Amino acid sequence: MMEGIDHIGIVVKDLEKAVRLHESLGLSVSGRERLEHLQVEVAFIKINGVRIELISPLAKGHELMHHIRKHGEGLHHIAFKVKDINETLKKFKNMGIGLAQDKPRGKGHGGKEIAFLNQDDTCGILIEVCQEAKQKREVA
Repeated sequence: MMEGIDHIGIVVKDLEKAVRLHESLGLSVSGRERLEHLQVEVAFIKINGVRIELISPLAKGHELMHHIRKHGEGLHHIAFKVKDINETLKKFKNMGIGLAQDKPRGKGHGGKEIAFLNQDDTCGILIEVCQEAKQKREVA
């Protein structure tokens, strides 16, 4: 069902500060994206094939700000790659594993389809599943 780790998500208040910290450790940003529909900005750090997603909320009332106030900055979720997100979510539902907020999130970074699983069903671990954006086929 899971094909591998897509990324590890870390929530931060100040994305620029977090980027500078990682750069001071000799790491470099491999990509950035502002996701207005999710009200977050993300930056990716890649090291030895592992991607770390730094996530910063764009609005003070954002759910991630509530998370930061309650738990502080730091590890937020682990994201797994799947081939077919709809099929995967059906299997989880049949196993009794629900979705966070009872719905998929839609498009994430790079146009990936994303969904978060309900932490009550996953031993308190916030798990994201993501499917690569489908490539448009060129007509010859």
